[in-house]
Amino acid sequence: MSIVVACRCGKRFSAQPYLAGKRVNCPECGSPIAIPTPQPDPQQTPALEPLGTSSGDDFWNETIASTPTSPFAGKTAPASPAFGVSSPSKRQFKVWPFVVAGVVAAVLILVCGGGFLIWSKVSSFVGQEREWVSTLPEEDYADVRRSFRTDLVQRGAPPQEWEPLSTPDGAKRIDYRSGNLTLAAFVDPPLSDDSERPGLLFLHGGFAYGDGDWEMAQPYRDAGYVVMTPTLRGENGQSGKFTLYFDEVGDVLAAADALAALPYVDDEQIFVAGHSAGGSLAALAAMASDRFRAAASLSGCMDQRLNADIAPFRQSDEREFQVRSPRYYASSFKCPTRLYVGSQEILLASSAEGTATRARKAGLDVQAQRIPGDHFTSVTPAIRHSITFFRRHLKSGFTPRMTLPPIATPEVPSFEPPTFEPPTFEPPTSPVTPPTIPGPSSPSYTPPRPPSFTPPSHPSFSQSRAVVVFEILGYEGRMPKRSAARHALIRIPWVDPVRIEVNESAGTLTVGVRGRSVSTAAAKSALEQAGFQVGATTYKGQ
Repeated sequence: MSIVVACRCGKRFSAQPYLAGKRVNCPECGSPIAIPTPQPDPQQTPALEPLGTSSGDDFWNETIASTPTSPFAGKTAPASPAFGVSSPSKRQFKVWPFVVAGVVAAVLILVCGGGFLIWSKVSSFVGQEREWVSTLPEEDYADVRRSFRTDLVQRGAPPQEWEPLSTPDGAKRIDYRSGNLTLAAFVDPPLSDDSERPGLLFLHGGFAYGDGDWEMAQPYRDAGYVVMTPTLRGENGQSGKFTLYFDEVGDVLAAADALAALPYVDDEQIFVAGHSAGGSLAALAAMASDRFRAAASLSGCMDQRLNADIAPFRQSDEREFQVRSPRYYASSFKCPTRLYVGSQEILLASSAEGTATRARKAGLDVQAQRIPGDHFTSVTPAIRHSITFFRRHLKSGFTPRMTLPPIATPEVPSFEPPTFEPPTFEPPTSPVTPPTIPGPSSPSYTPPRPPSFTPPSHPSFSQSRAVVVFEILGYEGRMPKRSAARHALIRIPWVDPVRIEVNESAGTLTVGVRGRSVSTAAAKSALEQAGFQVGATTYKGQ
């Protein structure tokens, strides 16, 4: 509201409220005018002529140079600020709630959109998987394997260090043909009577052969089987390229034929068993041929997508994984089969149980069984279970001859009590030593003990549970840590590639030890090249 002021010259004017308490010059006579404080009741203020004209504006600017704006109101609106300056707003507009709401909405849209994309991808994958699985009963593994041509992008030896082949004690070496390859195998020699016995093809774990693989199969020999442990293409410096369970299946079938051709083996009683990688091949061989009376897989992998880090083929082709994975052809088993897995092998157990379930739906005698223990501690009890299982599928009325020497029955000498006359008794006058009664001494007998089986010390069946623990300070690689570590360490001789575990919470990488010579420097260097930042290294013997 305007303030009414009067000059001594008789002129009355109105001034803006911000001039209250100041002194200005009258535009008419130039006399100073004191601007009073406005009265609280505006109704007592009469309508007055606005203060200032165009000449007054010039006069005002000259006399009060320090004032940034004119003290006069407009000519027609006394309440308006001078020179058209607008009044400040009585309510400030708040923008931040709308900004926060917009950010929240954007985050929700991104989360929902990302979730939808992930759900779409998963649904698409599951849909494709179900669509593929629904066609499995119509395809037989043997037919698929004959028609499929694998596309290898890596052509070389298996991804594992090896030593030159040597014939284990108690075995003889033979060579067998697989296609255009000549490969080595080790087999039991015949007994002295040259009688026919059931044959068992035992497939070793890992991707190289060692003496421990021969020792692992000892319980089958003790049960009366002629055991053959073959080497496969590319292993231990032999000819052939590693294909990860494709062409190797042909090697297994060729080795089975070589075992059946031995004159002291009953060619109608051929069994197959294997551990780890050999377990996968045992299952595939049981689907590829009707040669076997029964099969046992010990900790075999039924889905080779778990081994993608060592796959030598084009991984963009899902079919490459499928033709190497028994779970995709579960209706193709051609003999009774048992899939034994350690209770601590969660992924292998789940895959094996799914394979067995689908095989039983097809009317096949296939079962999965969890054995207490891990990938190694479950092997010995699993072998015992498989021997019991195989016994049910031997020829009717046939009992395998035990290779253990029979326990001899000792000859106990006959005993006849001697005759003697009791001595006459006279009261002694001094202490008398009691007479010694003659007679033969009792024979002592200690029955012979059968030979005991000592678990082997080879890497694939380690008697020692020693490990090396690497402290992981960081990782900059693109692969999952376990896959990267396995890929980096698989060529280190003392490393057991199956026993590689990553503990995210503890920040450690635990590597199983096989053999007796351990050099952590090469392993640490390989891990660092794979993107790991390695700290302290600890050896734990068990």
